[in-house]
Amino acid sequence: MKNIIFCSLLFLLFQYSCNKHDINPYFAEVYPEILKEIDIECEEYESAYSFNVIINGEDFCKYDKEDDPFWFNVNTSFTTSSPTFNSNETNSNAKKGGGLIFGNSRIHRQEYFNLSFPNFTLDENVYDFLDSLTSIENHYIMSPSDVIIPVGATLAEEGLLKSSGGFKDGFVINLVSWDKYLETGGNRFHLSTIFGDQPDSYLRFNEVNKTTEEDGVYYYMDIEFECKLYHWEQYGYEGVWGHLEDGRIITKVKVVE
Repeated sequence: MKNIIFCSLLFLLFQYSCNKHDINPYFAEVYPEILKEIDIECEEYESAYSFNVIINGEDFCKYDKEDDPFWFNVNTSFTTSSPTFNSNETNSNAKKGGGLIFGNSRIHRQEYFNLSFPNFTLDENVYDFLDSLTSIENHYIMSPSDVIIPVGATLAEEGLLKSSGGFKDGFVINLVSWDKYLETGGNRFHLSTIFGDQPDSYLRFNEVNKTTEEDGVYYYMDIEFECKLYHWEQYGYEGVWGHLEDGRIITKVKVVE
């Protein structure tokens, strides 16, 4: 899975850095099909934990299932002097990040949501970070003006930062879909809050409880949010794709470092 994501990012970086103003024929062909086939639906399921939101007036939901569980992952991000990385490469600005995944991110043609949390430094404990973060009720969702481009960044680095939000000091929400035409590997297309302004958006923690259980540390989270999802201009579309209203996340997840 990590290799697939890495290759997808390299493809997007290549498109951004080599052909910034012209749309790649692959994007022009595939992205409209991806948009037409996005499933905005809500099938009821017996679960205490759920992801619910109204997208352009239609109900969308995901439920925490045994074969398709919600999960929180922790990762490390850093910048390099080139779009690729090898054992001799120097890296800088390393930080940890993490986020909640709603939906199966390991299969093709099923949309899933990713709520990315702000980054934190390598010497910070993830549990201390989450405790400090979730103790604050209201947070903002990042927009393009919040993405910091370091002085001297290459065009490829700038493209990656703009497409991912870079090192995040706020929250980013993505609706992600795989390219259905490729059975192995392929590209992820994502509609994201980071591609446009978020003047009326918000993310609010209503309740957070941390418990230590036999197999690890769990966080119960009750989150409300509203935001807008935008197209990435490199796909050939611009502007708002969808208005997300009355968003509600109720989940209990194990934090895996």
